[in-house]
Amino acid sequence: MRNFGGGSHSKRVAERPRNSPRGPVPPDERPVTDASPPITGYDAARVPRGLVRHVGPVLGYPGTLWRHRGLIWNFFRRELLARFRGSMIGVGWVLIQPIYLFVLYYLVFGFLFSQAPRTGADVDARFAVFLFTGILVWSSFQEGALRSCTVVVDNGNLVKKVAFPCELLPMHTTLGAMVGYLVGVVVVMAIGIPIGVVQPGVGLLAWPLVLVVHVTFTLGLGLLLANVYVFMRDANHIFNLLAQAWFFASPVFWQPDFLAEKVPGLYHILRWNPMAALLELHRQSLGVPTLSVHETPLLHNLGITALWAVVLLVLGFAAFTSRRHKFADLV
Repeated sequence: MRNFGGGSHSKRVAERPRNSPRGPVPPDERPVTDASPPITGYDAARVPRGLVRHVGPVLGYPGTLWRHRGLIWNFFRRELLARFRGSMIGVGWVLIQPIYLFVLYYLVFGFLFSQAPRTGADVDARFAVFLFTGILVWSSFQEGALRSCTVVVDNGNLVKKVAFPCELLPMHTTLGAMVGYLVGVVVVMAIGIPIGVVQPGVGLLAWPLVLVVHVTFTLGLGLLLANVYVFMRDANHIFNLLAQAWFFASPVFWQPDFLAEKVPGLYHILRWNPMAALLELHRQSLGVPTLSVHETPLLHNLGITALWAVVLLVLGFAAFTSRRHKFADLV
């Protein structure tokens, strides 16, 4: 007799009888049993709503980046090669541009606009290195943030895939923006040390931590901008305008002592600018002159910038993942 009980359904055999000419049952025709493994992956219907609920999972974000490091490397390599595809020099432009800028700043601010006599040209050379280092730090930060702003929309074909972790996308754009900075640092060291302008010391040991803080800060802002850009396509233009004001509010080309003497109140307000501490931190760790008697200790700057970076990463990751379920419909 045929058993109509509920227990026999979970014990059905997935194969057809041996005398069947069709052979094994295809996977899509097999009956679902109680022992079938659950379907895993990103489920928009089950994702928790709200910003606060996504603050805790940020602790697992570094592990996610590490597990998908091969995928991030492929994205990074593809973007780097795409920048110079079709050019005669190719990736060599990564080296040429920093050298050209350094020589240009050194000539302009070291000799052309020199207010000191020839014997005092060293002062102007120090300012040229000060300015060039600030440009390197700021350019890598702004480029990484701007590229991350549109990265989700630019990779819409991947975002629409259910199991693709789109929170990885801003990482390779952030790393790509650091290439020019790293090459520029090599140029600064190769030229600045022999002429006595750059004097690296113990602070150089903290430089790897400075890079981690820099990448974390840029990545956090990139996640935040990428989320906003999906819903408002003016976000990159608005950030570009704000970044121009942020640039002049940061000690990229102006010396902190000059502002402290002329407008002390404004100087103390701008000290809360996280980029001010990050710029000074880079110069301190590399041995570049800070041209300031109000120099903050390196460890103090490291603690301030690390705190800013962690806060920005938490906010950016929480905002990104809390709205990720809507990305596929908008990109």
